[in-house]
Amino acid sequence: MFVAHFQRNINHDRLHQDLRSPNITYRHRDRSCIHCYPPELLLSDNFSTFWDWYSSEYPAITYTRYTQQYLEELSYVEGEDIWIAIIDLIFSIRYSDTPILNFEALQQEIWNIYSITQGFRLDLFIITYNYSEIRFSTSPGSEEIVNNNPQPIAQQPDNMAQPNQQDFQQLRAAIAALTQALPNTNNALAGNTQAITNPPRREGKVAELPYFYGGNQDPVAWLEDFTRACNANGIANGRKLEVVPAYLKGAASTWWNANQALPNNNPNKVVAWTGNNNNTDFVLNFPAAFRTQTLIEIWTTELEQKRQQPGEDVNTSHQSSEICQRTAA
Repeated sequence: MFVAHFQRNINHDRLHQDLRSPNITYRHRDRSCIHCYPPELLLSDNFSTFWDWYSSEYPAITYTRYTQQYLEELSYVEGEDIWIAIIDLIFSIRYSDTPILNFEALQQEIWNIYSITQGFRLDLFIITYNYSEIRFSTSPGSEEIVNNNPQPIAQQPDNMAQPNQQDFQQLRAAIAALTQALPNTNNALAGNTQAITNPPRREGKVAELPYFYGGNQDPVAWLEDFTRACNANGIANGRKLEVVPAYLKGAASTWWNANQALPNNNPNKVVAWTGNNNNTDFVLNFPAAFRTQTLIEIWTTELEQKRQQPGEDVNTSHQSSEICQRTAA
């Protein structure tokens, strides 16, 4: 994995030299390039803690704003998306050499430390020190050592001999959270190769999302256009229902607000984009709500004009079939 990363770095840096430009994202993208993606100047405390640890443990030399972004993503992603964010995090960093851990072990190490430090909000070095103090204070034979040295040369202050109990509690809570929060490690790591080669698409802006106002605007055509635009932008079905209210205007917005005000157990309240195969699906409820008599008459007229004639191509016949489905809905 790192061989490909290093080769990408070399190719990208060579393009910088050839083009003599500080930003070459229009030609080649490498999210570990500090020239194309300079980091935010104001670092969060948890990112500073992360970088202090990571750069001291591994041959990491520079990071970008994507490194900061991917670390932030770890605070809200779940399941397999955790590993995708960690992979992106690793490859948003430049290295002077290949890390000594194998790639899967490196991912697991980052997640373990992230969990133990509660998202790098706790200082890892303090936690490690306190943990070593716990082990020392409970080690076999410690009492015997004290008895054999009744008069030490220099007496340590009591506050130095007693580790902070609050830190202990935080450490224990973090370890307990780690046990609960870690996904099924074996299954997750086994799927890493597939996740790397075929990661889920990130949302972007490739196509403009259309607005719907109601009236004689065709709800079926609009829904098809909206779905295509969402798919082009990487917006999954689970997110479409969150996005669509912003693109319903006028009468359509009024309908949506009234629908969402229905009781939770109402069979006509939209709760999903698709999948339920009833009126709780947006893709079924919405077209029915705006299927006006005027539109039916328009569709019927189009259908009569598009009846397949001898020699008519299949595409035209398919359009007629779609119109027929609208009028019969």
